[in-house]
Amino acid sequence: MGVWHVTLILILLAGSPLQEATLNGGDEGPQSSWLGEVFGVGREGVCMGDCLEGPWGLTLAFLPVQSPGKNTWNVLNSNNIPNVTADIVASNQPENVHPATVFYINVDKCDEEKQNRNSHSEETKKTTTQRPALGIQVLAGLVVALAQLASGCATTYAGATIPRLTDKNSTDLYLDEYNVSLFASLVNVGSLVGSISCGFLMVELGPRVATLVTLPAWLCAWIMIYFVNSVKLLHFAIFLLGTTKGVLENTPYTYMAEIAYMKYRGALSGVVDVCRALGMMFMYGIGALSLTWRQLALVVGISTSVPTFIGLLFLHDSPRWLANRGRFEETAKSLQFFRGSHYNIDEEYKDICDHVRERSIGSSIMHQLVYLKDVSILKRVGLLSAMVFLIQWGGNIVILSYTTVIFDEADSCDNNNVCSISVGAGRTLGALFFMLLVDYLGRRVAFIGPTLCSALCTLSLGVFFYVKNMVENGEELVSYVSWLPLVAVVIFSFNMAWVLAVFSILSGEILPGTFRQMGRAITGSANALSKTGAAQSFPNMKNTFGYHTVFWFCAFCGTASAVIPLLILETSGKSLEEIDRHYTRKQNKK
Repeated sequence: MGVWHVTLILILLAGSPLQEATLNGGDEGPQSSWLGEVFGVGREGVCMGDCLEGPWGLTLAFLPVQSPGKNTWNVLNSNNIPNVTADIVASNQPENVHPATVFYINVDKCDEEKQNRNSHSEETKKTTTQRPALGIQVLAGLVVALAQLASGCATTYAGATIPRLTDKNSTDLYLDEYNVSLFASLVNVGSLVGSISCGFLMVELGPRVATLVTLPAWLCAWIMIYFVNSVKLLHFAIFLLGTTKGVLENTPYTYMAEIAYMKYRGALSGVVDVCRALGMMFMYGIGALSLTWRQLALVVGISTSVPTFIGLLFLHDSPRWLANRGRFEETAKSLQFFRGSHYNIDEEYKDICDHVRERSIGSSIMHQLVYLKDVSILKRVGLLSAMVFLIQWGGNIVILSYTTVIFDEADSCDNNNVCSISVGAGRTLGALFFMLLVDYLGRRVAFIGPTLCSALCTLSLGVFFYVKNMVENGEELVSYVSWLPLVAVVIFSFNMAWVLAVFSILSGEILPGTFRQMGRAITGSANALSKTGAAQSFPNMKNTFGYHTVFWFCAFCGTASAVIPLLILETSGKSLEEIDRHYTRKQNKK
């Protein structure tokens, strides 16, 4: 077949707006969307758009006709092909295009490139898979989960070392009751500062790099604890540790929420929670050894920072963070990395980019803070903050920080270290079950059921201490159920692993990508503030009102927190973009 050329004579009025055109032909006419792209190329031998289908040999003249809302172009053709029209969408006129420019298209070249595209499309269908690769996402989850293991160690360091620091026979540093409460709460005060800083770091650097730059400071804090020679320096080192912990306990969940495929997001976030629970058990476990509190700090610092740092060097930044920064080419590469080379990312990539364009007003810190004016986003932040406040005042941080103190008061455990390890094992087991079941049960069921079970446990602890301390012959009565405090605390820890995991997932899911980093910082700060208040208040509350009142109050807060998931969308199985669009539509209807 010879070389056919189609001469397109475009007669345009100067200043006429034109951006995109679509030719809608009948059965005998060409159907194409090439016209808008002619202006972007306009040279012989280049296939533009979908190309003309067949060697029509047309001479087309487009004449402007006014029509309400848009410009309509009548099409004149020399071959009398029927039903050929073109609608021109109003926009800015292309630059550097003369109104009477003549363009040539080599139709044979068009046919050849069209066949190549069809061939490539068929080949892609054969080589791509319908499901993304899971292995790389699990591996990435394990790497960032090491940061949560570190956070878990910091959370329980006080509970594991207070017996050593309050030993009057020790030749090392000694903490009185005031300094003990300060020691237990300063890590949470530091965590508050770290959570705020985390938002700025994640906005500018992304969750992966934010973790990388924090790990050296994390290691320095543990080394400082090893070398301190005064109580004041110990408190400062614990505060610094808490500051780095505030970053490390927020970045992994944000990172996992943004890289995980929607159907795997719950389970992969569960991997992070398993490692956090393992960190707590790890701390209790090595705390039971004959290591001093100084040696304990050195072992934990090295073992949790070096492997995490090395692993993160081999991962990509979050695709959604890259998209928010306008780095779309890197977004595609990152998404392909986390979905596997044989998975077609086009649909997901388009959804991410479209959502960023719909939402984004800028990627800076101040631009993200502007989103707090959005009532929909403000409500979501408020619900998450209320949820974590009630969780922490529901007994979580009290039992974590004062495990050995509670067992001593209950006089129900012959070996406090063994009991503490049992508590850590219960939390780890809970996190494992959560990881396996969360995507089947949904977020609401996974939160409400365990929350009520946890409240029942703190209620039973309150009854135990009430009978022991307030009832005549109470100590003799509770001796028949001396096992109750240990069982209640272990079951509480099992269920609390579920509760905290759901909160962490929701805080990454229901906040939009254009606000997720700062939103996570705000909810993380609320978490740290709640933990600080609860941990600092516990010694005074138990002395003033008694253990029983403290645990009954915890039961009340835990029960109240079970209401909040009913006010939040069930997010299981939905993409992050679908979730945000749901809240946006809901707000727009109002």
